[in-house]
Amino acid sequence: MITIKIDGPPIAKERHRAYVTGSVIRMFDPQDKVKKKVRASMFQQLGDTPQVSGMVAIDFVFTMPIAVSHSKKHKQQLLDEQYATGKPDIDNLIKFYMDAANTVLWQDDNCVCKVTAKKVWGDTPGTTMFIKTIERINENL
Repeated sequence: MITIKIDGPPIAKERHRAYVTGSVIRMFDPQDKVKKKVRASMFQQLGDTPQVSGMVAIDFVFTMPIAVSHSKKHKQQLLDEQYATGKPDIDNLIKFYMDAANTVLWQDDNCVCKVTAKKVWGDTPGTTMFIKTIERINENL
C-alpha cells in the first residue's frame, strides 16, 4: 500500500476556462500551477516506488480546516461531529487529486476501479490517499 499525504486545505477541481483570441477559442486549466505543486509532492513521496498498475483502489481522507473565527465550543462540536459537510463537494475533491496523480502514481486514472472517501474536521488540514492494487475482485464488495 502507498500512502500519500498532501498538507494544506483540500483542493476541489474547478472547471476549465475559455477565452477568445481573434476567431479562436482557447481552453485552459485555471489550476495548472497548483496541480503541478501537488504532483511534485506526490512524486517526492513516491520516491523509488514504481507507478501502480492493474486494478487500483484508493481511500481518500480529506481533513477540512476549522475557521479560526469559531469559538472553542463550536470548534469542539465540529471535532466531535467528525464528518464535515458543506463545500467543497467531495466529488470535486476526488477529481482534483485523481487528475493530479495522473502520470505520477499511475499512467492514467482509468485503472482506478474502487474509490472511497470521507471529509472530516481536523486541526491540521490535508489530504491523505491510501493506494493499493487489487489482485482480484471480491464478489462481496
